[in-house]
Amino acid sequence: MRLSAIGDVVHCLPLAAQIRARFPQANITWLVEPPAKALLENNEAVDQVIVFEKKDLTRGWNNPNTWGTKISKFKTLLTTLSANQFDLAIDAQGLLKSALLVKASEAPVRVGFKGAREGASGFMTDTLDVGDYYRPDRHVVDHNIDLANFALEALARRKSLVLQAPPAEVRFPLPRLEPVVVQGVEGLIAAGGAAAGTGQAPPVISSNSAPQAILSQSAPPAIPDQSSPIEAPPVVSTVSGANAAPPLEPLQNVRDKVVVLIPGTTWATKIWPTQKWVELGTALANSGVGRLIICGGKADEAMNQSIYIGIEKQIENKAALIDLTAKTDLMQLIALFQMTDIVVGADTGPMHLAVAVDRPQVVAVHGSTPWLRNGPYGVKGHAVYAGIACQPCFSKTCELPGKTIECLRDLPAAKVLAAISKAADL
Repeated sequence: MRLSAIGDVVHCLPLAAQIRARFPQANITWLVEPPAKALLENNEAVDQVIVFEKKDLTRGWNNPNTWGTKISKFKTLLTTLSANQFDLAIDAQGLLKSALLVKASEAPVRVGFKGAREGASGFMTDTLDVGDYYRPDRHVVDHNIDLANFALEALARRKSLVLQAPPAEVRFPLPRLEPVVVQGVEGLIAAGGAAAGTGQAPPVISSNSAPQAILSQSAPPAIPDQSSPIEAPPVVSTVSGANAAPPLEPLQNVRDKVVVLIPGTTWATKIWPTQKWVELGTALANSGVGRLIICGGKADEAMNQSIYIGIEKQIENKAALIDLTAKTDLMQLIALFQMTDIVVGADTGPMHLAVAVDRPQVVAVHGSTPWLRNGPYGVKGHAVYAGIACQPCFSKTCELPGKTIECLRDLPAAKVLAAISKAADL
C-alpha cells in the first residue's frame, strides 16, 4: 500500500515487482489515491486496484447533508478491504492513515517499517528495522525492496511458502500504453511545430520513428493553451542589464536530442529559480537540440509560461521550443518520455516517472531533499546540488535567515548544464 504522491508510488513499483518475481502466484492488490491510480491499472505487477477517495471522504464534514454519503462510502471501502481476505498487507507509507487501512484489511500478517511516523508501527504484526528511514544516504527504492523481501519472508514462515530467489535487477513496472496514447502525444508535439496559417496538416509520426520525425519539424512553437485563465507570468530578466547572467556556452553533444524540462514541484525548497531555468533552456536551445519541451501540471502554468517566454526571446530556432504544461496526463507523460533523450527536473513525481520509463538520462536539480535518498534512481539518474552546509535539510521551508533558499538560489545553471553534458555522453 502506497496511497498518495505520484513520486512515492513510482518508488514503490519495484516493491510490487519484487513480490511478483519472488512469489509469482500472488494476487496483488494496491490501495491508492486517485492521482496515481493510472500507474497501476493495466500494470503487469498489479492484479487489482482499490481507490481510496481521500479528499471525498475527509473533506466537507461541516455540511451534515453529506454525512450519510460519506459514511456509506467509507463503510464500502472497509467492506471491500476485509472481503478480499488478504493474507498479507504491506504499509510502505508509514503514516496513521495508511496503517489504519492496513489494519482494516484484517490481514493476519501486516508489515511496515519500524519506527514509522504517527504510531503507524503499532498496527503492524511485523516491522522491518532499517535504522533511520530518513537517512540521506540510502535510496527509498532500496528501502521498499527490503520491505518487500521482509514481508514475503514473514508470510512464508507462517504459510510454509517456497519463494523464488530475489531478482538481480530492479524493475519499475509501468502500464501498457494503448496506441491512441502514443498517437496523442505525437499529435501534441506535431501541433507544436505546425506552421500557423499555412493549412498544412500535422505530419503522421510512427511510434517506431517518433523522435526522428518529431525532430524534423521546423515551424513556429505551439501557442499556450488559453482555455482557462492564466495568471500573468512574473517578470523575467533575460538578455540585457548589468545583472544579467552571461550566456552559457552551448553544448555539442545534445544536438538533435529531445530534451524535456520539468521545473515545477510542490515544496518551495525544491523549486529552482525561474531565471535559472531560462538560462539553462536558452543554452540547450542554442546548442541545437531537436526539441526542448516544457512540462508540468496546472499549478505550474504561470511559472512555465514565464520560462517559455524567457527562452523564446533569446533563441533563433523558436520551432524547437514547445510548452506542454497541463496538456499531458500520466500515460501521455510515459509516452513522451519514451521519445525523450534527456529529462531535467526538480525532485518531483514526473521526474521519477521518467526514471521508471528507463529510456532518457534523467538529471535532477536538488534543493532541500537528499539526492542519495530521493534523487533519480539507477545508472541513468544524475543529481545536481549546491552542496552548502545545511543541505539537505529535508524541510518544506528554508530555515536560513531571510529564508533565502540559498541551496537553489546559488546553484548555477552552468553546473546543471555540465551534468546534462555528462549524461548526454552515456
